[in-house]
Amino acid sequence: MISQSKTDADKSKQSTRVSLEKVESLQRQITTTSDGITALITGIGIALERAKETVSQLGMLESLTVSIEDGVSGLLQISDQINLFAINAAIEASRASEHGAGFAVVADEVRKLAEQIERIASQIVEIISAVRDSVNLSSQDIKESLGQADKDASAANEITVMLEKALTDIEAVRKQSNEIDSLLDTFNRQIAQIEQNGEVIASGAEQHSASITQASNSIQEQVKGLASISETAVDLDSQVEHMSDEKYSQTAAEDLATSAEEMSAIVEESSASVQEISSAVNEIAQTAAQQSELAGENAVLVDQAVGIASTISANAQSSLQSTQAMQNQLKKVEKDSTGMIDGIAKMSVALVDSAKNISTLFTDISNLDRSVGKLTNVNLLTHLLSISGRIESAKAGEHGAGFAVVSEDIRQLVEQSADKIVDVSDNVRSIQETLKTIASEVELTGTGVRQEVESARKTTSRLVQVEADIVDMVKGVTGIQQTAEESHKALETVKESIDTIRQAADQTSTACEEAYSAVAQQGHAMSELASTSEEIAAQADSL
Repeated sequence: MISQSKTDADKSKQSTRVSLEKVESLQRQITTTSDGITALITGIGIALERAKETVSQLGMLESLTVSIEDGVSGLLQISDQINLFAINAAIEASRASEHGAGFAVVADEVRKLAEQIERIASQIVEIISAVRDSVNLSSQDIKESLGQADKDASAANEITVMLEKALTDIEAVRKQSNEIDSLLDTFNRQIAQIEQNGEVIASGAEQHSASITQASNSIQEQVKGLASISETAVDLDSQVEHMSDEKYSQTAAEDLATSAEEMSAIVEESSASVQEISSAVNEIAQTAAQQSELAGENAVLVDQAVGIASTISANAQSSLQSTQAMQNQLKKVEKDSTGMIDGIAKMSVALVDSAKNISTLFTDISNLDRSVGKLTNVNLLTHLLSISGRIESAKAGEHGAGFAVVSEDIRQLVEQSADKIVDVSDNVRSIQETLKTIASEVELTGTGVRQEVESARKTTSRLVQVEADIVDMVKGVTGIQQTAEESHKALETVKESIDTIRQAADQTSTACEEAYSAVAQQGHAMSELASTSEEIAAQADSL
């Protein structure tokens, strides 16, 4: 069981080292992902600022279209007045008969030009209305993109918070793994010491067995010696009885001396056996004491190892909980990141589409510019006709006085129209320049966001590998926990065996003490027998 615990500990240590390597890899990947999301948030922030500026510029465009409509409205009013003057001039020319024939032609042409101005102005109003509708639509689209961007930015911020939480969890796993690694080192040292003590105990058991065999042999020899002593004692008794018969006293004394010498020799042999038994018992006692001490040390070590196994199991459980929490956290990050990035991708597409729509307005503005050019030409012709009217009024003499007044009024109105046309033309050019800037900015913003999206996709794609690493970590930590629990159970069984060995060693020590006391008494008896044999031998010699 100890060897199996050592093997399991080595496997757990290897799993812990692999787990630590994956933890370091996960920390790098999660940090990289977090940095990528942060960069995306920054990119969205820049896009938001640009988009807000674009909305502001689109608002300026709307103001310019209103100014153009106001200018065109003024042109229509002037056109109506010119048309009215032209009709009045035609009436005056009719009254002047042949003197107003030329002026009648001029008046008719002025009227036609006034009608032409009205048609062109109506076209401009129609075009500028379409432009304003397109501008409003683009502005609305960009505002919707801004709203989506705000939501995506909030989602991205939440994702970074979740990633920070995941980093906290993985840091806890790292610390727990390091602690498990350190505990396994201590556990292995304790197991090695238990194993070493076990070998000494096993060796002591062999020595113990040899000493018991030796003591048994000595005891058998001692039994034989005691039997001889008993027989010799019987002979001595018989010889002492014979000594009472004086006729046999000399022979009996000699036999008594011989028997006393034989007993003395047997006693010496028995004494030697007692010494051997005493030595064997002493060795058994020492071995038992060593076994008891080592068993006690192993009991302490096993208790410590059991405690470490429990701590490893608890740490593994805590690490498993942190890993699973991180796993759930990163699954949500992966899901939310996909939704957030898809949303931003749609926003980038919408911005690029808005840029295209804004670019198409150039065609309408170009048509508008041409219409303004036509207005300028018509106004110039009207101005020339007003001059022609003055000439015709001069030709008509006194009949052309009214013609001169009408011509002057028309000229003044033409000058007013020219001013308004210039304003309209300036506003049209401002719209063209603003549209160019807006289209460029919106396209740049959309392209920038799209690049950030692609970068974020690459970054978050690492989460797939992160998920695989976490699954491996969960398996590894689960294995460590199971191994720790199995080691805990095995060590409890080992502890029971050690307690049994210790109890047996203590019982052997007690038995050895009793045996040593008995052997000592036997040795004392042998000493007395030896002394008695010597006295008998001495008395036999004196006889």
